[in-house]
Amino acid sequence: MFKRQNELETNKTASDQIIKYDVLKSRTGKLFTCIKQEKFSFQHLCESIDSTHHYPVSRIIMVFSAFEREFRNIYGQDCDRSPEYISAKKDVVDLIDNYLRTTQGKKRSYVKQLRKYVENRDSSFETNIKKALLDCEKIMTPFLKKRYIGSYPEMVHNLSARTGDFRNGIAHSRLDLHFEAIHLSDIKIVEELLYAIRLKKLGLQTSEIQKAISDLFLERLAL
Repeated sequence: MFKRQNELETNKTASDQIIKYDVLKSRTGKLFTCIKQEKFSFQHLCESIDSTHHYPVSRIIMVFSAFEREFRNIYGQDCDRSPEYISAKKDVVDLIDNYLRTTQGKKRSYVKQLRKYVENRDSSFETNIKKALLDCEKIMTPFLKKRYIGSYPEMVHNLSARTGDFRNGIAHSRLDLHFEAIHLSDIKIVEELLYAIRLKKLGLQTSEIQKAISDLFLERLAL
C-alpha cells in the first residue's frame, strides 16, 4: 500500500557502480550544477541495482524520454535543421499567433494546441540517436562492438532505425510490436549514451568517459 522509504541497497556491487571522483575531478561541481538546475533527469533510474535487470515498458519509456530531454539540453532543438526550415517554422508560429488573436473560447484552446505542436516539432528519435552516436563515436565504439557486428556506421544505422521504430511503436501502442533480445542491447546503449553526451559536454576526455560508463554499468571492458 505504501512505498517504503530509504530502503538500503543490498547488492554487493553497489559501491562499484558509481562514477568516482577520480574520474570527474574538477568537473564534479559542474555536474552538481546541472542536477540543481534540473537539466539531468533521474526518472529513468531504478530503485535498486537488482531492478536494472528488468525492462518493463514503463522503464523503456522513461529511458527514451530521458534521452530526448538530454539530447535537447545538449544539442538544442532543430540542431541539424537548415536555416530555411527554422525560418519557415518561425513564420508558421507567427501566423498562428496572429490568428490566435482573432479567436476565443474552445477554438482558441485548439489553436494553442496546434501552436505548441508546431513549436515543439523536432527531429525524429531515430535521427537524434544517430547524431549523438556519431558525435560520440570515439567514446561509444567499444560499447557497440561488445554487442553488435559490423562497422561503426552500420551499427549506428541499424541501432537508430530499430530504436526509432520501437519508440514509435510504444508511443502509439502498436499491437504488432515485438520485443526482441536485440532491443535490450539497444536500450542499454541508449542509457549509456545519456552519460556519454553529458560527460562530453562537461569536458571529460574520451578515456575518462569510457571509464565512467564502464564502472556505472559494470561493462568490464579492457579500455
